Amino acid sequence: MKAIILVFVAALTLTVSACAPQTLSAVQARAIYEKSITLADTSRAEAVQAAKDDALTELASALDTSLKNKNRKEANVIATAIKSLTENSVLEAGLLPAIDTIRKGYKGRVVSANKQHTEQISPARTKYLAALETAMDAAFVAKDLEEVNRIDAAMEPLRAEADRLEADRVAADRLEADRVAAVPPFKNTIGMSFKRLSGGPGGAFSIGVHEVTQSEYESVMGVNPSYFKGANNPVEMVSWDDAVAFCVKLSSLPAEVAAGRVYRLPTEAEWEYACRAGTTTEYSFGDDTQDLGKYAWYDDNSGDTTHAVGEKLPNGWGLYDMHGNVWEWCSDADGSLRVVRGGGWSYGAAGCRTAFRISSVPTNRFNFMGFRLALSSPSGQ
Repeated sequence: MKAIILVFVAALTLTVSACAPQTLSAVQARAIYEKSITLADTSRAEAVQAAKDDALTELASALDTSLKNKNRKEANVIATAIKSLTENSVLEAGLLPAIDTIRKGYKGRVVSANKQHTEQISPARTKYLAALETAMDAAFVAKDLEEVNRIDAAMEPLRAEADRLEADRVAADRLEADRVAAVPPFKNTIGMSFKRLSGGPGGAFSIGVHEVTQSEYESVMGVNPSYFKGANNPVEMVSWDDAVAFCVKLSSLPAEVAAGRVYRLPTEAEWEYACRAGTTTEYSFGDDTQDLGKYAWYDDNSGDTTHAVGEKLPNGWGLYDMHGNVWEWCSDADGSLRVVRGGGWSYGAAGCRTAFRISSVPTNRFNFMGFRLALSSPSGQ
């Protein structure tokens, strides 16, 4: 017992909290947590310093150009920006377009460093909190109020830190969402538009701005199987197998081969990432179903038919019909079935929620099911 007491006394000298709970597991968890903080702090400091150094290099180049052009006013503004960044690690917005571009890049890297810091610390903090909660339960059972108070005091700064780090993560996600929104779409050789998403769940990928239309499907496959005819309406009455066959045939077109593009169906995780566009709400635009009609064709407004793609408002990343119009096949298997996402013209608001999912036999063909393409390529498009 004396040896255990000595362990707890020694533990009181640790820096995370002045109050240590009387459980060996909690002491061990805190030691791991402290080590993770040290490593994460070092990584973040290095990343922030690298971002600062690169920004200063860019500013120095801009200053040199201004001096060569004898633009004294601009040179003075850049010199002031260099001084501010050097002394205070701050670059203010709106000084000059060139400086603002450098500032956004610098800020983005700092926010990303903070997010990485959060991700490095979180697992160890979670385990430490779990150990403290176990100790708290034991103290309640033992009716040791003094121990309960000590443990609660140890948990409080951890909870506060968790809130702060979560705010850093949200800020990083918002910045990434804004950055993605600013990237313009590109077109393939048959005129289909795609949006490049650099931070996907499995890495960067591109996804179709629209659901595959009947004219696009027919131009590749030579047939239009759709029940509701319309060149710009989404193709439907296509099975999962049909959608995969379209991807293969489009990828084999000489111009697409030359461009290095390989088409496929999106994974379910990619589909939801693209649909959310950086949000965490029920729909990509928020939680209010009253606004759904602005973004989606569903049973309340569809008139029991599909509609031309792109007629409703896009999500925050410029992707249309992610909610409603037709359900979209994903690549994922669900046992012998295949995952389908997004809701459709014949379904209610609940079925159009971002997180809602159904599965279907891969050979099924319905007039409410179509698909959207994803794109992998060595060229980055």
